[in-house]
Amino acid sequence: MPWQLPLYEIALMTAGRAYDMGIELAVTIVSPEDSPLAIFGSGASTAVSELLERAHIQTINSAYAEIPKPGEVVINPGDRRLHVDRVIALPELYGPSIRGIPLAEHGFIRVNPYGQVPGVGPIYAAGDATDFAIKHGGLSSQQADAAAQSIAALAGATVTPEPFNPVIHGMLLTDSKPVYLTAHIAGGHGFSSQITDTPTWSPPAKIAAKYLAPYLERRDLETAGAES
Repeated sequence: MPWQLPLYEIALMTAGRAYDMGIELAVTIVSPEDSPLAIFGSGASTAVSELLERAHIQTINSAYAEIPKPGEVVINPGDRRLHVDRVIALPELYGPSIRGIPLAEHGFIRVNPYGQVPGVGPIYAAGDATDFAIKHGGLSSQQADAAAQSIAALAGATVTPEPFNPVIHGMLLTDSKPVYLTAHIAGGHGFSSQITDTPTWSPPAKIAAKYLAPYLERRDLETAGAES
């Protein structure tokens, strides 16, 4: 399943733009998730569901869609059919299928909590190419931190590697102000989550990471300074 957050963003922004222009528009999201952005846990998911309801966006969850012909969407289970003007679909994700190393389903690289590829190496991997279910820039950076600590310890540095402990931060763009979601991930779903009007991390960027986010912020400031 691909990273779902951009789908909700485009739905919310499109519905808001249509309302501002006085255009009658019906938006439906079909998703295999149990509830909207279920990965963030029940609290944040409920808040996102309320956002969608206020924007008059219909959601069909725990469902899969096929498009047998232009303008027709078949939703299963139930063989429900929708007739639509436009379809926007997220791509199905596949890993790099690198030969010679252990691979998970769809070609993703198997790694342990320290970023090491089991049974070979020492080889380390981090990011969207690995078999961790959630593909997100901030989580990829956290994986890279765990792998870097392990590599440093292997090279003789006086560090104690810490396992990958995923904490996901997501900025959800809407037709007005963005909202900010945070979740501690366990078993593929958030086990504690919150949604706020102000960011709970710094800098408040799309990618929340200990080292990468400040670096990207500095680069943006340097670029803005060079252009002014």
